Amino acid sequence: MVFLLDTSSNLLSTKNFESQKLFIQRIISRFNGTNSRINIIPYSDIPHEAKILSTEGKSVGEFAELMRNVQLLMGGCSRHDLALNKSYGYFLSHGGPTPGQRVLVLLTTGKQPQHPQMTPEYIPIEAITALLKEAEVITFAIGVGDNVQAQDLENIATEPSKVILFESFDNVTGDAMVVYKEICKATGKTKN
Repeated sequence: MVFLLDTSSNLLSTKNFESQKLFIQRIISRFNGTNSRINIIPYSDIPHEAKILSTEGKSVGEFAELMRNVQLLMGGCSRHDLALNKSYGYFLSHGGPTPGQRVLVLLTTGKQPQHPQMTPEYIPIEAITALLKEAEVITFAIGVGDNVQAQDLENIATEPSKVILFESFDNVTGDAMVVYKEICKATGKTKN
């Protein structure tokens, strides 16, 4: 499972970044003992190196300590294209679970910049999402706040039912179990 963690200037505060981390932690803690490999890739206008966190053999407390060490590298805009491309490269290079068990969760607080195609590293969202679908990666797009464009998220997610919107960070941590259940349902591991 790969979580793309928004560190763009759209976050507006360290508190919002910590809320994202807590949200991820609450989801991941439910996978404790399932030998899951969890990968966190912070992104803004540049995707950072993957932070590989594995729940395998770790208690919830040990994993929480690892999550606390993920640093905020705030800056720039929300370049979904670069983040998705980085995650696709990660899935290819690290193999991983069988198709249909690979999950990507993109968290965002903003929209893709208006003209990213003007930059040399731009990759059309449609091209990246097509590659992810071909690799049978189940992609969720989670947007938080007023700056998020639902259409952007629908272009990213595997299907419209994989788009989840939250009004603010106040709602995010409380609704982590909703997202956890959706991930389980999507991978065929239904949980109540």
